[in-house]
Amino acid sequence: MQKNNYSLSIDNPEYFFVNCNGSYIVSAVNFFAKNKCSDDLLLFLANCKLKFLNLDLKETKEISNNNAWRFQLLKLCNSEGIPLFSGNTFLSLMEYVHKNFNINSHYIRNENPILTIEEIIESIVEGSPVIVKIDEYFNPASQYFYKQNHNTHSVLVKGVNYKEKYFEIIDTESKQLYNMEFKYLIDSFKYSIYRKDCIQLNCSNFENKINIEEFAKKYFAEDRIYSELNLFADRLPEYFKEDDPEFLLKGLLFSINYQIVPMLRGRSHLIMKFIDSDKHFDELRNKVNNPYKLWMNLKFLILKKLKLKEGHHTNINEKIQNILDAERRILSEIKSII
Repeated sequence: MQKNNYSLSIDNPEYFFVNCNGSYIVSAVNFFAKNKCSDDLLLFLANCKLKFLNLDLKETKEISNNNAWRFQLLKLCNSEGIPLFSGNTFLSLMEYVHKNFNINSHYIRNENPILTIEEIIESIVEGSPVIVKIDEYFNPASQYFYKQNHNTHSVLVKGVNYKEKYFEIIDTESKQLYNMEFKYLIDSFKYSIYRKDCIQLNCSNFENKINIEEFAKKYFAEDRIYSELNLFADRLPEYFKEDDPEFLLKGLLFSINYQIVPMLRGRSHLIMKFIDSDKHFDELRNKVNNPYKLWMNLKFLILKKLKLKEGHHTNINEKIQNILDAERRILSEIKSII
């Protein structure tokens, strides 16, 4: 293998998808397709539901070492109620992209850190991005965990500079690309207390084989949002009586960005591709997009409250009720057209 520099034209995720690994698959689909078609990836959610998890705030805060990522009260779950992408549920996503896009995955078992580094380099040279599991304790780019706390995370390797001995990294926790020296990745491979596998993604012949009718039939067979959101709305005022509204709001932000946005985006994409462009199109599109706009308004309100350290929650409850009303209004409309 030649010791040169290589950089793939893969971009940051177009949107977040459940967690870092799911988000990097968004990047991979667009990369191999040579254009943006990652919304078809979201049809994977046709068998999934948004689920309210009745978590204990104090307990979660304690066992997560104050990491609000663990306090997501609303999460996407598979048909068996298991949160994505925990356990083996990520494998079902990889099966989906293989079946529908011809994207293959190959696990690199990290038995020897130096050899693993060489395998990652070889993958990049061959045009295959690599998802790498790391411990953020060993990543200097991690603002909150480097040399402070252990935390499992994944990054996407998109390029390599062999002479300077660093990788180009896409990271869902960073708005900008950054470089990670080989030595830091080797330390993570050697000393991480978590699994250290890498996933090589490759595709020699991208093909979009999505069947819209098939996914529409699955998706609209049952309610996938409203009932669980209603449970969340009923419980939310009690959570605000806890002594840490900041932890609650940060967890809700993660739910909005990683769980709710892909669910609503996928639903809108499915409906718009399924129906014909007729006089109902614009009206339905506005109704379907309205919950998304309301969630974005709530997101900006939460960001404002976190910045001002404002714990008052009445207007948050009101916005959740507005979202519920919007969801209720579009249910019958969708069923009458699909």
